[in-house]
Amino acid sequence: NEQILHELANYSIYMNFSSELSLLGYASGEEYYYMRAQEEKKHAEILMEYMNQNDAPVKIKDISVPQYEINEIIDIFKFTVEREIFTTEKLNSIYEAALENKDYAFITWLGNGLLKIQVEDEETESRMALNIMQGDDTILVKLEAVRDLLGE
Repeated sequence: NEQILHELANYSIYMNFSSELSLLGYASGEEYYYMRAQEEKKHAEILMEYMNQNDAPVKIKDISVPQYEINEIIDIFKFTVEREIFTTEKLNSIYEAALENKDYAFITWLGNGLLKIQVEDEETESRMALNIMQGDDTILVKLEAVRDLLGE
């Protein structure tokens, strides 16, 4: 349940970022964070489905969204990287608890699914933030071009 709330908090954060980037005129950034928000929502749904299939009650309570301050566009990406690292740490803790409890079905499910996706997300966000910090202010346009090439 805690991880579901965390994923839903990520969803809220990324929806906020999508809106902020829209207001700043970054259409590709708006779309990117909207897409990221939908992915976070999907992560929560995947966890809920797993819990339901295993007769574990899902209880969604108050979703706590951490405070953040955005002064310039790079702050959005820096916060995203920090958040994705934190999310990976949380999933790793869950994985370690499953190892201790010898819950091999869950270990396989998490390691081949959500944890793998999370590590990829963290890597992507880190690369984007690094490019922006190095002065590449066209990264959002490049991301849009890549998405177009992939037909996404």
